[in-house]
Amino acid sequence: MPLLVEQLIYTSFSKIGFKCFTSELIPLVIKRAFTEQIVNQHWNTYEPPEAGFRAAYLHQISPSQTLFGWLYNDGPDDFGRSNIPYFICYYIAENLTPFQLDKIITCLETGPVDIIDRKDPPEHLDNLLIPDFCLYEAPIRGVAIGSEIRQQSHNNLKQNKLINLFVSGEKSTLIQAKETVIQSHSTKSQLGSNSTHTTLDLPSVSAPGINSQISSSTNKLEEILQELATKPIGIEGVVLVSVEGYPIIPSINIDDNTALIIAGTMLYLAKSAEEEFGWQQIENISIKGPQGHIILAICNLEMFLLVKAGKAVTGLLEAEIKRTIKKLNAAMEVPQAQKALTPKPPQTSPDLKEKNNSVPAEDETFLPEMTEDVSLKVDQDIRYRGRRTNL
Repeated sequence: MPLLVEQLIYTSFSKIGFKCFTSELIPLVIKRAFTEQIVNQHWNTYEPPEAGFRAAYLHQISPSQTLFGWLYNDGPDDFGRSNIPYFICYYIAENLTPFQLDKIITCLETGPVDIIDRKDPPEHLDNLLIPDFCLYEAPIRGVAIGSEIRQQSHNNLKQNKLINLFVSGEKSTLIQAKETVIQSHSTKSQLGSNSTHTTLDLPSVSAPGINSQISSSTNKLEEILQELATKPIGIEGVVLVSVEGYPIIPSINIDDNTALIIAGTMLYLAKSAEEEFGWQQIENISIKGPQGHIILAICNLEMFLLVKAGKAVTGLLEAEIKRTIKKLNAAMEVPQAQKALTPKPPQTSPDLKEKNNSVPAEDETFLPEMTEDVSLKVDQDIRYRGRRTNL
């Protein structure tokens, strides 16, 4: 069911300056905790983050008092200040269930339900409803939450520990622009109770470990996806996603935000099934309805294929997906195979050796002899390093 939240907003508003707006029923103690434990903790006026910075946070004051939201560097204000923080915060006054926690993390990945224009502040903030599965169009993109953080958050909830996480994400444009620019992603997160915090340094969200392969295989991967999308079997959209659900290459007929939500939810379902039932690695997850199919299939440990199809023959669709996965993996292996090739040592012919012996002695007096620790593999064009050869 939808999740009802109250709002807190802290930023610099036109003709007002810095101010914290809240929903009508937000307690003063919560407003103070938001200001002291989130705003003051994560924004340094003297050393602000670079322009376009964004982050997501989840902070529990108590088991029944949860704050979560986003921080954006929203650029200059009309008072001449160049780096203005924009804190968006949602408040829940009840003990969280695992389902609610999962929805909160998905919401952080999706982005805010709504934003307030700094040039036109409201008199008060209304409460918001976060739809099921966070199926809404966010005005600005959220921040990807790694699977390790998601799992650790659930572990803390089970152990009755307070959750406290802060995840820095990709750069974005100003909030007023309502657009995002996808760049390299790095995360550094904190999770823990009120007494102990566990710091996790996580890898990049955009398919860690395979970026170098993708950079040299992008065109081929796009061709393979385009070939699948054009097959006359009712395929409506295709996207290749990372283990966190982020598109690895440009998607075909699927919005990136939608892909992140659907793929992230399906990946979490697969991981939960593996852990709860002790299953081996799940090959694919399929959703079938009157309108068609949604299938998430594993290509390898770090890459997944998400396919949206209309009414189609299930067996034919699955066969084409398996065939496509083989092509994708083959395309990814090509750069690795080329990289693994090592140059063979140069072969020296007997004739060359004889000619080398004819080099005048006076030339050899000032040319250093080649020693055994000089590698012949690093330069195939030089037969003998440091010795002149007369051909």
